[in-house]
Amino acid sequence: MFESEINTFPEHFLSPSDHGRKIQPNPIAAAMARWCDGAMAMAMTRGKLFTESNGGLGMVARMAMQVGGHSGMLTIGRYCLKPVQSGNRGIREVTFYEQCLHRGDGVEQLQPFLCDYHGVIVLGTNACEQHYLVLDDCTNDMARPCALDIKLGTRTTEPNASLKKQRKQLAKYPPQTELGCRLVGMRVWSRSQSQYLEFDKAWGFTVRDATGIRHGFIEFFGGHSELTNRRLLTREFVRRLRALLDWFEHQDQLEFISSSLLLVYNGTGEALLAPQAVQLKIIDFAHVLAHVRGGAFSDSGYIEGLRKVISLLEDISHARHMEFPIAKPAQAV
Repeated sequence: MFESEINTFPEHFLSPSDHGRKIQPNPIAAAMARWCDGAMAMAMTRGKLFTESNGGLGMVARMAMQVGGHSGMLTIGRYCLKPVQSGNRGIREVTFYEQCLHRGDGVEQLQPFLCDYHGVIVLGTNACEQHYLVLDDCTNDMARPCALDIKLGTRTTEPNASLKKQRKQLAKYPPQTELGCRLVGMRVWSRSQSQYLEFDKAWGFTVRDATGIRHGFIEFFGGHSELTNRRLLTREFVRRLRALLDWFEHQDQLEFISSSLLLVYNGTGEALLAPQAVQLKIIDFAHVLAHVRGGAFSDSGYIEGLRKVISLLEDISHARHMEFPIAKPAQAV
């Protein structure tokens, strides 16, 4: 019903020439708004069916493996619940997931890089309700999951953001405009210490250059003592990242702003490259913008970030003991 009206995202069409000036609504913005409303309705229906098919929601718990990102993540069994952000951001992210299930113009090829999506549910009372996206927990099958959140792209704000907001976001991490990526945070299982090492968002903001990112990558893959595992893991992640890069280099419709890569692997070292022991996912879609199809658009900022991550992972694949110092965790848990 809604797809027949318009098969795109709830945002004004943009083109590279629009950057830096006020964006005017596209003539079909009204139809886009109707699709947006319909996407939320479909998401709620999907969430209701998910709840019914699982015989209820079961025990809800705080998500222990969250690294960086927004607070308030919950888990239910093998699923994670992500709070739907307020206003346009939340609606846009819900619509992105719904569209990825319905589109047939190449966007569906992104599915392997997304956490499986099961709709939207509501928790709480009428006085204090919260909507949640229901997603597969990609760490569920891992005994000791290690997770790294990498913010991608050279741009941190939408093109029609106020100058004040642009300056504020740029001031948080100026190197991102050149590097195209930023380490947000990570949680790593140390086999030698039998405990988790946590590197929080404050630590991530101290990583200011490519050398620092290399240091962080080495620590994420077990430090200097895990050279063999590091080689196996970096090669597998690079293989998957190249497949993702290929999709971005050939798509001309979507711009991903302030989206992240989530790298996850099983820290026990057993069956290291088993199908579920390594996961690469894209997360955070509150700032995905749509562009006119068939135009000259390319998401160059995201592509630059992907290429940088691939290059740095290849750099550390064979790095030995004294080539890079070890990063310092914020805390051990």
